[in-house]
Amino acid sequence: MKKLIALLCLLVLAGCSDAYASINNSKEAVFTVGSTTVTRGDLYNYMKAQDGGYTAVNTAMENILNANVEVTEEMKTSVEDTLTMYESLLGENLEAYVMSMGYPSLEAFKSDMLLSEQASVLTANYVETNFELLCGTYAPKKVKIAVFADQETALKAQTELKDGADFAEVSETYKSTGSKDSIVYTTQSSYPTAVTYAISTLTDGMVSDVVTNETSFYVIVMEKANALDFKDEAVNAIASISKVSNDALMSAIEAAGFHIYDKNLYDAIATNYPDYLSE
Repeated sequence: MKKLIALLCLLVLAGCSDAYASINNSKEAVFTVGSTTVTRGDLYNYMKAQDGGYTAVNTAMENILNANVEVTEEMKTSVEDTLTMYESLLGENLEAYVMSMGYPSLEAFKSDMLLSEQASVLTANYVETNFELLCGTYAPKKVKIAVFADQETALKAQTELKDGADFAEVSETYKSTGSKDSIVYTTQSSYPTAVTYAISTLTDGMVSDVVTNETSFYVIVMEKANALDFKDEAVNAIASISKVSNDALMSAIEAAGFHIYDKNLYDAIATNYPDYLSE
């Protein structure tokens, strides 16, 4: 979730004038220690100075996600399943581990995971809405990619694949280190430029020539070149791209009219998240 908080800082922070926010009843006492009284205003100023904008940004993010994505039982179950997995790995050390990551409690950690679930849905909805445009940018294709250590082996595998042999069996026979099943390739996938180009030239059912990249030799089978033929998988693949998840949050934030009015708070975020501020 801390990644989401960082992403939120990409929002519309530019244009903040030199204004300073205040709170009602700033002189109202909150607690006293000896002869020292701490007021509501003291706490507010301390928060702005010490937490680097985290509280303000996190609160805004929660409100934006809650306004756009309903929490479902499926999300709650997913969080509980993840927590159970952590418990199986960490046992009685779970709470200490959670607190070592900066969470004040296990409940805060669970709330953060639930926000992550909501953010995933927000991103998927954004991809659905902008599917055609995003496909033009990220070019999702459903492919199978075999990788071999030498060209001779790659050529043998390619011949069998062109003859209609089963991809998994060929991969096993010739000891491919590539995918054993279909994957959704996008322009953000980690493959050499030569492989990217080869994929762009293939249509459904085609088997590529052997693609050479330094010491690796690739053979690609194109299953589906049109993203509409595997839309759900394409949506998931595009939604997993960090820039897309950022753009989805940006879109929701701008729609919500989020703006920072306090100069000190703006400066705190500029100091702690300088790479994420709008130019």
